[in-house]
Amino acid sequence: MRKLLHVAVHGGINQNAGDTLLTVATRQLFDRYLGESDWHLHQAWEPLQADEVNRERYDGIVVGGGGMLLPDQDGAEASVSGWQWNISLPDLEALQAPLIVFGIGYNRFRGQKDFAPVFGPHIRATAEKAAFFGVRNLGSAQALYPYGIAGLSMQPCPTTCLWQLYPEIALEAQQHDAYGPRVLGINIAMDRSNLRFPDGLWRAVIVALIQAARHWRAEGWHIKVLCHKPGDMAIVSPLVNAGITPTVTRLWDVGPRVILHAYTATDVVVGIRGHAQLIPFGLRKRIISLITHDKLGWFLEDVGLASRGVDVHASASIADDLAATLHGVAEEDTLAAKIAGNTAQDTAWRTTCTNMFHIAGILAPTSGYSPRLRFVQQTI
Repeated sequence: MRKLLHVAVHGGINQNAGDTLLTVATRQLFDRYLGESDWHLHQAWEPLQADEVNRERYDGIVVGGGGMLLPDQDGAEASVSGWQWNISLPDLEALQAPLIVFGIGYNRFRGQKDFAPVFGPHIRATAEKAAFFGVRNLGSAQALYPYGIAGLSMQPCPTTCLWQLYPEIALEAQQHDAYGPRVLGINIAMDRSNLRFPDGLWRAVIVALIQAARHWRAEGWHIKVLCHKPGDMAIVSPLVNAGITPTVTRLWDVGPRVILHAYTATDVVVGIRGHAQLIPFGLRKRIISLITHDKLGWFLEDVGLASRGVDVHASASIADDLAATLHGVAEEDTLAAKIAGNTAQDTAWRTTCTNMFHIAGILAPTSGYSPRLRFVQQTI
């Protein structure tokens, strides 16, 4: 059995539901196309020593999951690399197993301090060392270019492929679409609120979400708040005080299946977090993004859904822009909207299959992958 090391933020230690699901979905994807592997998990924030890794004789090292391209995170140690993978340059260069950097994104916030000087040399060394280096959107590739990195592969976040990775969950999503009540999911994010909502923007976002919830509840929709982190509960009291009693789903301390089930029981999701956009997209649900971070806009542009985003930093009236966007979603021809959304989601899957064919060849020529999955690799 193939032996793989997965470097990521595992087990919900950062209390972020998106990362909890992402790390598991990544391993599910590799097992789906490479056959079941013997996975060993390493927390990205813990030091990684090359001599220990080499002694284990891994067949490959997969890096991805947990806001890797950030200059800082609570509990993390980034002094040796400038980002979230805690490995020194000498240890990085001494690694013997093939290195797969998989579907990471440029996570630095607008207005956030730049990476430490060590970041440039370290990320360049990582790109040179990697047999495969995939970023999840074109914007991330462009953001890394000034650090001397080019020719990266486009690898969507594995959560955009949930429809194919979990057929039983896809069936559950279809059954809700056919028989379930209409549900508007709402997700907000309060960590790094000074960067997300400068100059009092939080109040305008609250007003917009209350207005939207009132309208859609009057149209017969149920309102559901999806909390990826404890701070996301901040939207609940304003909704209740406005006379709206939503279903509140706490996702930061549950397993991946519960997170999946929470999103299958939605029809439209208005989200601020990246994974509050990527997860429902991966389940072929309609999404609307309140953009406080460039990565949300980058994703929408890549999948041809730029009209589904409201940039709270650029909007003259967040409430009006959100209402217009929601109205556009409601007025869409259902069949046409599903075809367009499904095509974009299928494209993410097709790109992933291309990359997995390539990775299978890197890790072992006898991986058992199918030639029918071979497409031209997309680089950016």
